[in-house]
Amino acid sequence: MNQKVLKYILPLLLFVAAFLFWGVIHPELLFYHEFYQMFIFDKDYFYEHIALPGGLCDYLAEFITQFYFYPLLGAFFIATLYVVVHQITIKIFNIFEVSKSFYPFSLLPTLFLWGCMCDENFLICFVVAALVNMVVFWCVELVSKPNTKLIFAIFCGIFSYWFIGPCAIIIALLYVAKNYKKQGLKSVVPVMTILLEALIVSRFVSYPISCFYLGIDYTRFPFKSLAYLWFYILCPLLPVLLNLFKKGFSTRQIFISAFAIIVLGLFCIPKCLDSVAWQTIRIYSLVYKGSWDDVIDFYNKHLTPSTYAVQGLNLALAHKGVLTDKMFCYYQPGSMGLISTFKTDMFTSMLNCEIFFRLGAYNLSQRYAFESQENISNFRNSSKLFVRLGQTAIVNKQYKVARKYFIKLSKTLFYKDIAMNYYNMLGDEKRVEEYPEFAFADKVKLEKDGVQEDLGTDEIFENLIKKYPKNYLAIQYYQASALLEMNYKKLCNSLPFLSYAGKKTLPKHVQEALVYFYYNEHKSLKNIPQGISHEVISAFEVKRLEDTFWRYAIFVKNHENK
Repeated sequence: MNQKVLKYILPLLLFVAAFLFWGVIHPELLFYHEFYQMFIFDKDYFYEHIALPGGLCDYLAEFITQFYFYPLLGAFFIATLYVVVHQITIKIFNIFEVSKSFYPFSLLPTLFLWGCMCDENFLICFVVAALVNMVVFWCVELVSKPNTKLIFAIFCGIFSYWFIGPCAIIIALLYVAKNYKKQGLKSVVPVMTILLEALIVSRFVSYPISCFYLGIDYTRFPFKSLAYLWFYILCPLLPVLLNLFKKGFSTRQIFISAFAIIVLGLFCIPKCLDSVAWQTIRIYSLVYKGSWDDVIDFYNKHLTPSTYAVQGLNLALAHKGVLTDKMFCYYQPGSMGLISTFKTDMFTSMLNCEIFFRLGAYNLSQRYAFESQENISNFRNSSKLFVRLGQTAIVNKQYKVARKYFIKLSKTLFYKDIAMNYYNMLGDEKRVEEYPEFAFADKVKLEKDGVQEDLGTDEIFENLIKKYPKNYLAIQYYQASALLEMNYKKLCNSLPFLSYAGKKTLPKHVQEALVYFYYNEHKSLKNIPQGISHEVISAFEVKRLEDTFWRYAIFVKNHENK
């Protein structure tokens, strides 16, 4: 294998590895990004973007992000971007006259961007911005006359700042690195021009001044993750450093360096992932799709300690009809494992929205969908949340409100058909009532479910059961709440509802709780009421605590005694 073959193999390996990573191994991160954006084919949407520094880049990035709707398609776009960044890096190496034997090092900027993208709040906007600016620098260097080149670099920097954002500084820094020896301090002028432009623009646009130097939409939280700023140094510094070694590498050293960089990428990139975050996002993505078996299988493999992940697991168990049979086979953080108390963060709102929607508390689901929409930190709309808001509006007979959501969604690429399906039935109330989704909602929907009233989750579960006694999902949540709170009275009140749901035997954990409370009161299991299986009684007598309510009860007691 010669060096020329390596130049074809590395881009191919890069594309395949990126495609598999994003499309097969970690598609949940693409789901997460697609969840929190809505790309609209509308001129006003375009004008809103280009009215801000970096808006054109953000517009292009959101255009790409919409294809994350299909993870494999999104992975294809990302892998293609990586390969293009890699090829432009090679051209920059050639501009700096870097020895061709250092070819494997051209992978480093791409791998760095890849690692940054493992942060769930890092947006592809920066990758697009970096690529555009590297291309602009390449175009600048095509100009031969020094003074013309300098003027061209200044104008490119000015226009790039407005359309691409502060990442335009890459053009200026690369220009300094390449031309400082010939032009001296003149080469620094593009840098000063961009910084001055950022200062001037910050006086007229109502964003924190730091956003004009760090970027408005490079990350979802502008001040949380600034790792990408190292790219400003890496991009111009790498070819300069490599150019110091005129001798270059031998053929053997080339392949050793290529192997070392690939191993470095394989080792470091997975380390960039926040394991709890991506596991929670994966579980939520499966919950949203209703893939209940996959939720349980994934949790069994990873056992993530996140409270949000436990909520998704419990919802999956309830949908399988085994919540009160198997919930204590897993870690339970108390009542928070069912429904979280309200917090101004995206995870809490979107999970509560999903849980209440499936339970039948549609007003609460609508509220949390709205809160989740409002909590999107970069002020974007979410297509998936708009769908949910439109659905809950239909359930509540708010057809004018629903129409507004679906008109907006009709301008998207992948939600257009969904929106038009709902929109077309809005003028025909009979069709709405006969639609399976809304026919069921009409049976279980509560007029009062806690939005205006100060109702606890227990009251909401109980009201859902009274409205529709066959709502076994609500029955399980009511009983699970009683078990987690160790409330004997509430547990007993829930027992009659099981017959309405067609259950002839008591769930396993309910039996265990009844045995526990009966023994604590009578100090014996003699004359225990019927309905308790022999297996449960035997397990209690031999103190077999694994995967039982008893282990949870002992843990709670020990915690209270501390």
